[in-house]
Amino acid sequence: MTWTPILSPAQLVGIHESSVFDAKQTYDLTLAETPFEMAKDVAAMASAMGGTVLVGAIEGRDATKGRIVAFKDVTDSGKLIAALSQAVARRCRPLPVFNPIELRIDRTAQRAILAREPASESVNLLAINIWPLPSGPVGVEASDARGQILEFAYRFPLRRGEKTEYLRPEELALHLSPHERRIAILLRQIPNTDRLAEAPVEVRLFDLRVHPAAQHFQGRKVKLVAIDDHFQHAVLDDVANRRANVPFTFIKTIWQSSDGDWCLHVDGTVHYSESASGNFHPGPGYA
Repeated sequence: MTWTPILSPAQLVGIHESSVFDAKQTYDLTLAETPFEMAKDVAAMASAMGGTVLVGAIEGRDATKGRIVAFKDVTDSGKLIAALSQAVARRCRPLPVFNPIELRIDRTAQRAILAREPASESVNLLAINIWPLPSGPVGVEASDARGQILEFAYRFPLRRGEKTEYLRPEELALHLSPHERRIAILLRQIPNTDRLAEAPVEVRLFDLRVHPAAQHFQGRKVKLVAIDDHFQHAVLDDVANRRANVPFTFIKTIWQSSDGDWCLHVDGTVHYSESASGNFHPGPGYA
């Protein structure tokens, strides 16, 4: 999904739990396991596509599961921010980038978010905005049963859908390439990529369409229909809905042109035949 930092109450209207949003009722600073929980939540978002942990938001159950149904006032955000910063600095490697923002939600904003009359005039929440880390997954130093840090024993949390999972040792290699991570993050910056299953996004493709030695690039419009993080490729359709998979490895960069088009530069050629499928052919350096 596409992530945007939460900076105002208006952004909470209609929001629900997802790969980039986690509603957290509270962090109990009296519990020994809380520092690990804080570090784990931040690391999970940083290792995925970024996201926001909203402290003070109570998630519903059953029919309202995933949606904010009530609030719990964050009474001492300064103390919570200090504890969060200490936990992340002490336990996370490499260090993720995050920014906690205090949000005051007045009665009008509460009514819009909850779709009902709120119980209080205003509440204070803490939005922890976490940026995706291009270098790869963030490890969190594990704890024993008493909450004591186990030196050099790391766990690697990753936000997947509405849950946080831990990467297995054999999965780590799939997430350690900075280039593939960068491309995955950049693809998610294209607007509406969180709704590709419903509406593909038009992009301009720059590839080697003639003999590679000529180094001749020509842009053409195609449709981005899917982003596969597991197999690390982008799925592109032409106007006739013929499909080609382009591995992240061969996508050199992504940018927005001066006329507003989102552009992909690939090292190779995307060829659409007369059949119902397309093919991607790597550039000469990969022959």
